[in-house]
Amino acid sequence: MKGTDSRNTFNFNSTTNQYDTFNDLLSNTIDSKNNTFGTSVGLQLSKSKLRGSIALGADFLGYDNQSNYLGTTTRLKNNYVYPNVNGYMSYKIAKSKSIYTNFNYEASLPSANQLLPFENLANPLNTIIGNANLKPKETYRMYNNFNNYDYATRSGFYAYFGGNLTTNDVVSSTVYDSDFKAVTTYENVDKSYNMFTGFNVNKSYNKEKRTIKYGYGIWVNYNFNQGLTNSALYESKALQLNPRVNFSYIIQDKITITPSYKYSYNITRFDNYIINKTDNFKHSFKLETTSYWPKNVVLGNDFGYNYNSNITGGFQKDFYLWNVSLGYNFYKDQLLAKVKVYDLLNQNVNATRSISPTSITDSENTVLQQYVMFSLTYKLEKFGGKKKNDNGIFFD
Repeated sequence: MKGTDSRNTFNFNSTTNQYDTFNDLLSNTIDSKNNTFGTSVGLQLSKSKLRGSIALGADFLGYDNQSNYLGTTTRLKNNYVYPNVNGYMSYKIAKSKSIYTNFNYEASLPSANQLLPFENLANPLNTIIGNANLKPKETYRMYNNFNNYDYATRSGFYAYFGGNLTTNDVVSSTVYDSDFKAVTTYENVDKSYNMFTGFNVNKSYNKEKRTIKYGYGIWVNYNFNQGLTNSALYESKALQLNPRVNFSYIIQDKITITPSYKYSYNITRFDNYIINKTDNFKHSFKLETTSYWPKNVVLGNDFGYNYNSNITGGFQKDFYLWNVSLGYNFYKDQLLAKVKVYDLLNQNVNATRSISPTSITDSENTVLQQYVMFSLTYKLEKFGGKKKNDNGIFFD
């Protein structure tokens, strides 16, 4: 794989009244070439209930990177050989019950920017220097699940767990002087890892023209990361909890009511860092209703409330979002004309808090607010002699 990252910066020339004076301090070119060649041999098993495979081999990794900056050319080449391992197994316990597991190991090369050891002086507050001694990153992954789902009743249970372990992970290492001028390079750290687990339950009950559905579940994620600041090693440990619940009540051809609720909690603890911990949570409630009465008229309401805690002052922590649509079926119910008003209350915002091993960032992005959309949907009930469900052509 070849790539070129070229940055050309020009200053304003008062003589020509154009930006045509080349600024070599703010310009550089990096050419990279990565080669990966793999060989493997494997076994595959296929039975009525048991399936699986395992493959073992070797990956040959190499790079040839070059930078041109301030009239100096820096070139770096290297080659490595690493094993590769991957496999999976699935077992069908019964008609609707099965278990599955997979795993793999792989090595990946650092980027050319991380490797090339030239001093990038473009930022007067932060000099960046690559590290030619970086080792490839090695990653071990595993995933497992248990599935028990009955498609006839649309009810079931799904559980999963897994994770990954990375050795020789590549992180940025920044050292500050007494004037807070930074010099940043890249280093390999001992390890980072991620573990996750969760489950989902869905149930459905039908009686004549009435249907009740409900579901609930939770997703849990744990991350361990290491980093370097002023040559000191720090660690971050982040836990995320995401439970959710939803419910639906349906009267065929009359009305559908679907409330749902999601909660997200994040906490990160630090060792040998400027802060000890940070946390935040988010509530998301939504109520969706669709009415099919009177005949041929479809009225939809989508109302939601969102609250995000621990966002700094100046950002809106909560807002309501209400979307309304009105449609009319005609031409033997094959055409649906609809008008939708998005964000009826004009409150939609996108304020978020992101927590990483090196930063806590509050941001608000511009989002589209309060608009009207018209659409016409044509439903194709037959195609090629066979009846189709829910196929359509959309004109918006």
